[in-house]
Amino acid sequence: MKKEMTEKPLPVKLISILFFALSIISIILAFGFIASKNIEVSQFDKFFEGDQEFSSFMSIAINFIFIGGIVLIPIAILFLILGLGVLHGKEWARMMTIAVSILFLLFGLFETSIFGLTGIFFENILMIALSLVVGGYFLFDKRLNKFFS
Repeated sequence: MKKEMTEKPLPVKLISILFFALSIISIILAFGFIASKNIEVSQFDKFFEGDQEFSSFMSIAINFIFIGGIVLIPIAILFLILGLGVLHGKEWARMMTIAVSILFLLFGLFETSIFGLTGIFFENILMIALSLVVGGYFLFDKRLNKFFS
């Protein structure tokens, strides 16, 4: 089936770039988190004078960070695949982008309700705004529907 709209709309290009950037950032964070597994908890003892509770906490925290790194790898791959799909006008990529936007919106609202006006408040507001803009654009723009048909 030949596409009616052959030229990629600028927002589609920008959203693809956003997905590629998120993929690169996610993979860098993933490798950093995975590398944290090599941190020796005993390195912190000199700062906290052998506090056993702190050492236990740091050991658990390092394991959670390591697991987060493992989880980020498939997320980075998902962002890369979504970026390519959106760039090439694939309908499945449009639907997945809407789904990811909804998930990011819910996650941002959840984090904002839990943490309130702490340091991550502005990041959450940005995530909520981007989710609304991207999801709304992919869901309601008629010209975009022609591009993805």
